[in-house]
Amino acid sequence: MRITVHIERLILDGVQLAPADAAQLREALERDLARLVRRRGLAPALLHGGAFAMLTGPAITLQRPPEALAEQVAGAVSAAIGKTRRETQSKRRTAE
Repeated sequence: MRITVHIERLILDGVQLAPADAAQLREALERDLARLVRRRGLAPALLHGGAFAMLTGPAITLQRPPEALAEQVAGAVSAAIGKTRRETQSKRRTAE
């Protein structure tokens, strides 16, 4: 299965990043989000494709450096598009 996530614009209120930090954030976010989606999977409603005009994730506490912020943002996005914790745990139990 191939999963493609396209984020056209990411808005982080109250965050000012230098261009180099923004590039680090983007790279780390791509890596962390890919890891989380592989581990947790997607919500059943998205298994056959889907798109969101806007996605609101859970609140995060802004962190520095950009890699730490990326990990938090990836977790929030994954929580919004991924399986619930219960679905993930159930799948793991079934595989054991």
